[in-house]
Amino acid sequence: MTHFIILMLHIAAGILALLFFAIPLVTHKGGQAHIGAGRAYLLAMVVVAFSAFVLCTHRLLDDASSAAQTNMAWLLIFISILALAAGWFGVRVLRFKNRKTRHQRPIDLILPAILSVSALAIGWYGWIQENTLLTLFSVVGVVVGAKQLHYWLTPPTETMHWWYAHMAGMITCCIATVTAFLVTAVPRLLGWDHTPILLWFAPALIMGGLLEVWTKRYKKQFNRSPRK
Repeated sequence: MTHFIILMLHIAAGILALLFFAIPLVTHKGGQAHIGAGRAYLLAMVVVAFSAFVLCTHRLLDDASSAAQTNMAWLLIFISILALAAGWFGVRVLRFKNRKTRHQRPIDLILPAILSVSALAIGWYGWIQENTLLTLFSVVGVVVGAKQLHYWLTPPTETMHWWYAHMAGMITCCIATVTAFLVTAVPRLLGWDHTPILLWFAPALIMGGLLEVWTKRYKKQFNRSPRK
């Protein structure tokens, strides 16, 4: 019964996250819709991540789980860590946008550190299991974790550094949201026996490309009209 409740909570929060995640991307930055939808999305994602951790741990402890199910459980746990780290980073950079020196608060360093360590662990596990997906996602985690740590531990060199960091954190969180939905829900809805590898990386390719475009666009805009 408890498992069923957590599953329903996970599904409900996942639906809410999918409903809210695009609103901050297309609405006026800093406006009420942007802030309100962003907060709702993050709250839903926290519930999704923690419930996914519980559900996947239950799967790992189930002796009847196949090797494929075990690998999927580990990967979804890792994606949950990635989403939490990215979302937390995206919010916290706004609170310290006026910093001039390195930032060393443990509360902001611990998540990217956990992400980096878990990425190395999942990469090692993927290598042992000869699982390409686990290995590739470990690279993503190492890169994201290293970038977050570098951002906090080095003095800012750009006036709008926090803007770009906020975008990177939130879009990375969105990529994790969409990826988890596509690889868990879509194959079941369509009756597929396996998940095409393109489905795993399509959100990162598309939204990562959008992040690059938006970053270049805003850098040109801010260079013409600098903000403080």
